[in-house]
Amino acid sequence: MLSTATYSLVNGAFHTAINLLGMPADYICIKDASRNKSGIIIGFAGGNSDEKLIQSMGIEGKTITAKVEDFAFPPEKFDQFVINGQKHVADSVHVVHLNGNIIGYKIMTRGK
Repeated sequence: MLSTATYSLVNGAFHTAINLLGMPADYICIKDASRNKSGIIIGFAGGNSDEKLIQSMGIEGKTITAKVEDFAFPPEKFDQFVINGQKHVADSVHVVHLNGNIIGYKIMTRGK
């Protein structure tokens, strides 16, 4: 287990990386439209540079990293993210843990 100071440092770095390197997106919850959010900042990686991502999710497959604070409820499969006007549908959602606490979500979207 990380010390409180180290936990705060790592958690802060996770948030800073998303805030500084991420981009705005809109979140669309398929089950409940009241959960929709506009302008959240997400980390976003395309499939063109990662062979394993291309092999498993297709050429247009994306990895989206989001902070837990941006969601009242965890995103689920089939929820959508609109990035630069392009809609990406969640294929799988993975929880990001740090010291047993949920700090974010890694969402995989399928491509061609």
